[in-house]
Amino acid sequence: MKHTFSILLIAAGLASASPLSINLSNPNQNSVAGAQVIFNGSLFNNSGATLSIGSDSFTLDSPLTLNDTSFFVLAPLTLASATDSGSFQFFTINIPLLAGFNVYQGSFSVLDNDETLIGTATFSVTLAPVTNNVPEPSTLVIAAPLLFFVNRWRQQRISLKSSSPGTTIGKEQLNS
Repeated sequence: MKHTFSILLIAAGLASASPLSINLSNPNQNSVAGAQVIFNGSLFNNSGATLSIGSDSFTLDSPLTLNDTSFFVLAPLTLASATDSGSFQFFTINIPLLAGFNVYQGSFSVLDNDETLIGTATFSVTLAPVTNNVPEPSTLVIAAPLLFFVNRWRQQRISLKSSSPGTTIGKEQLNS
């Protein structure tokens, strides 16, 4: 009974292996609203035959959008058995300015020329809040009086210099 169960598990594992492995270089990326995220990776043929790379399909949480033009341009048309494609750009994710802070999930699938699914990879984009450099109100409360007093000191210093002995006095000053 134990041997039969083990054989079934091995057969199930072999049956579920996809002919094509999609290896994204960095499948879980962080970004901010308004940015673009690039996903690179490689393909590996796990099957015993040459695979034709026909097209791709994808899913992605809204409001993010995916541009897969680079996959069509850069992916090989065929991939020999036990061969790696080498790294290339698969797709870019465009993040709208109004996208909320969240973890957005997606999947990218490759189909052969007969539109049969031959491999899938999952990915995610985590949006973090944008930190801006606007000073806090407490900084302004401290800086404003300091700037006021520095400016007053500078003005007094300039007026003392202009009225010190040895400086030329204009006609307006003599008449007053």
